[in-house]
Amino acid sequence: MIRLGGKWRESGVKMSFLGIDLGTSGVKAIIIGENGGVLGSAVEALELITPQPLFAEQSPGAWWEAVARSVTGDNGNVPIENIVAMAETIRKERTIPLGL
Repeated sequence: MIRLGGKWRESGVKMSFLGIDLGTSGVKAIIIGENGGVLGSAVEALELITPQPLFAEQSPGAWWEAVARSVTGDNGNVPIENIVAMAETIRKERTIPLGL
């Protein structure tokens, strides 16, 4: 047995890695196998709200929903327990006030 992600696993269990990219136009997710091959991927578009010229905004709720849809999309039938690491990217710095 080997210890991965805080859990003991049987030797020979396939490890997978999840990547999420939250960009202006959408969310992209990819699952990579331990041999470097792509096991699954998905893209979810995001709406850009332009209330007036030179203004642009997006809904943080829409970000969250798009991430959820992208990671449950074409995931190559990878069991969640096989995902041992995750990396994410997001454009620029963000402050999202909660509970206001």
